[in-house]
Amino acid sequence: MANMASVMTPIQFQENLQLQPQLTNHHGDWSGIRGEIRPHLKSRRLNLSGCTDHILTLCLTPLIDAKVNVYDINPLDSKGDGEICLAPAGYSVPWSLGPGRYMYLFIQPAFIAKVSGEAFPLGSNPIKLKSVCHFHNPPLFHMCLAFHNEVSTLGSGNKFYVNSLATTLVVMLLRKYSSVTEFFPEVIPATSGLLPWQWRSVTEHIKANLDGDLSLSELAKVTGISAYHFTRLFKKTSGLSPHQYVMQQRVDQAKQLLSTKRKTILEVCLEVGFLNPAHFATVFHKLVGITPKAFRDKQ
Repeated sequence: MANMASVMTPIQFQENLQLQPQLTNHHGDWSGIRGEIRPHLKSRRLNLSGCTDHILTLCLTPLIDAKVNVYDINPLDSKGDGEICLAPAGYSVPWSLGPGRYMYLFIQPAFIAKVSGEAFPLGSNPIKLKSVCHFHNPPLFHMCLAFHNEVSTLGSGNKFYVNSLATTLVVMLLRKYSSVTEFFPEVIPATSGLLPWQWRSVTEHIKANLDGDLSLSELAKVTGISAYHFTRLFKKTSGLSPHQYVMQQRVDQAKQLLSTKRKTILEVCLEVGFLNPAHFATVFHKLVGITPKAFRDKQ
């Protein structure tokens, strides 16, 4: 483990990579995770001291040559594309990397603790992520890609979905690569959904706040259960994830407003909770099959 006095912040860690990122998101303040994609154009060795955040490194392209020496373990050969390395907070990792594109996700320890506490209260049990290198986990890999793509393309316009992805990503890590794995068994499908009063309360809350910045934790609080369990029970009840349900309600409300032709498309967009017309048009087209303008013109 690194000397804590020499541990770097995520910003310092990124600066020590000495490469300009191709794509960066800066939403760690509210999602608990931030990330970026960086190209390594040639083989190079990085002697990086530990970071205050946990770091997931994903290789996005096949590599010609790559070796990673983790915690004085013998170097391991990397085959590249699709491989993941997990470096817990506070640990120094000497890297020897070949050419390729890499995604770095920085996960705040406080966010890990929050998610684990909500999903399965562990009391005073310490939570530690394992140091694992060169492993393949396709569901985790694609979840990381989905998370980064969402925050990079939509920014803060879809916090609800981003928070859902971030929570799911952390649960996947806890289930497979942590010191509390036994508390996170494989997902068992929910046998029952929300109670009638919970369903009524949460759907009424959604309808009354469609124009606001709804969040997963906010809806879970209405029902009195954790965000992790709320997501599973909500889908069992409605057949949709909370995010899908909210999007459907927003589009249904938008269709009603567009039908009257009393408001502009931008006014409708903002009134039903979308922060920009592009996101509104994308979701509307996906659910209705035509653009908001085409829908209004047909009325």
